Amino acid sequence: MTSGLSPLKGIRIHLSGSVPLEADGPAAAGILEFVRVLTREALRQGGSVIHGTHPSLMTAIEASGQEFAKGGNRDSLVLVRSAKYAQKPEERAEIAEQRKWATVEVIPSLPGDPNTNLFPMREWIADRCDVVVAVGGKWTKVAPQRAGVPVEVDEGLKRGKPAFLITKFGGATQDMVTSDPSLLGRLQNGWSAEENGRLSTLEIGEMVGRILDQIKHLPIPRPQVSSGRRFRILALDGGGIRGAFTAAVLAEWCEMGICGDDRCDLVRHFDLVAGTSTGGILAIGLGLGLTPLEILNFYRKKGPIIFPKGGVLRQAFKSRYDSEVLAQAMLDVYKEGLLSDRSVCRLVIPTVRAEAGQAYTITTNHHPDRSNFKNLSAVEAGLATSAAPTFFDPGMISNDVATSHYFDGGVWSNNPVLPAIAEAVNYLGEPLDRIEILSIGTLGHENDYKGLFYGGFLKWARPVSNLFMDAQQSGSDLLAKQLTGSGKYVRVTEDTPEPIGLGDVSALEPMAERGQKVAQMYASQVREQFFDGYLVNDWRKGS
Repeated sequence: MTSGLSPLKGIRIHLSGSVPLEADGPAAAGILEFVRVLTREALRQGGSVIHGTHPSLMTAIEASGQEFAKGGNRDSLVLVRSAKYAQKPEERAEIAEQRKWATVEVIPSLPGDPNTNLFPMREWIADRCDVVVAVGGKWTKVAPQRAGVPVEVDEGLKRGKPAFLITKFGGATQDMVTSDPSLLGRLQNGWSAEENGRLSTLEIGEMVGRILDQIKHLPIPRPQVSSGRRFRILALDGGGIRGAFTAAVLAEWCEMGICGDDRCDLVRHFDLVAGTSTGGILAIGLGLGLTPLEILNFYRKKGPIIFPKGGVLRQAFKSRYDSEVLAQAMLDVYKEGLLSDRSVCRLVIPTVRAEAGQAYTITTNHHPDRSNFKNLSAVEAGLATSAAPTFFDPGMISNDVATSHYFDGGVWSNNPVLPAIAEAVNYLGEPLDRIEILSIGTLGHENDYKGLFYGGFLKWARPVSNLFMDAQQSGSDLLAKQLTGSGKYVRVTEDTPEPIGLGDVSALEPMAERGQKVAQMYASQVREQFFDGYLVNDWRKGS
């Protein structure tokens, strides 16, 4: 390998192709050997390989994948298949076996026309790969509508991804160049048409070496945390006692076995967990090793104590509820200890510094520039993000210099998805196109504000806070979808016929029941997209 070149670490190579039915023995053997060598060398040099699980190539890919998985790594080989081919018992069994040595992604398929129902899978791959390497494939003149290689190469090029075409063994790649020789000059891989043409005259080992060395020259962003896989974020909304809904959703998924193990180590499937207010309390608890059911029972047991009846009268003179009661309730479940020392996952917890009215994010000490809160206890962090004005006194955080007061992070980011994205990009070095987010709400209610258009202070006094919250919530959802792209932001929540108050403990069990039902509705999608069997390493160990 030439010295001074960037490594392949973090680069995702889309291996597009198949062995055509018309291929003779030498051509078929050549395609399989090329696939085996490319997969082996890309993985060995720190890269990742994404493939659409074509049956004709699986023996070659599995040979390299099995060898690489022996070292404990299987997230760098990603097999993508359409849901159309993940329904039968034998197909599900095949997926289970493949997940022993690779990551398997199941993508929804379009109904109807068999010539187009694989488009969602191909678009999914094109969105997530960095470079396309195509070999073989169905002859376009035999089956022009069903030839996947031309579509996959075109989808990559349209997104500005460089491509390499191997025409040596025939198939669709050769047919593409024969019908349009100028294509070799439009592959965006830094080579001239002549250089791309010479590639297929080389022996397989030299061919693979030339491709990988050229990829190292290309200006492709390398992620710092997620390597070749997706960077996954779990974002949990604020909402007071309505956090019981969120906890119930997570608890039901664990009960359904969505994590694939008895422990249901749910947060180990996410690179970053963000939570605001009650979502922050949840996120901290999950980081400390509490199960979603334990946190749901925390709401059931401690909710009536934290939100007692009669708080409205107290609110005339001070905060409606007692912050010391909330602090003790957290201490009972969190115990003593520093958050950064104990959390198994990276955390982002929005809050507001009262002294300056500044938006802040409390984080674990997962980056050299994120050490401001390294000596913060779990209870202090929980109080700082959940001190809703008029409901609780500000949370206090002291250091050697001063004591600062903090308000509920819901003032500026009730859905913490945007600060979570910013953390991933700015501090963890993740490109936006590699981020996928599971966002769980705390139930909503469709408010209609048109009747307040010409009202005065008395008419607006109560609903104005709901308006601010609704606008901020919808804005966060919209921006998150736009920033991450199609299908990468999954929002799990539900609207209720009537609004549920932040301290309405009488709604605890109905919310828990609703959470169970909503979890079941989203289980299939969430399982395939976020719980693929790959566990994130403990960030405290420097991995």
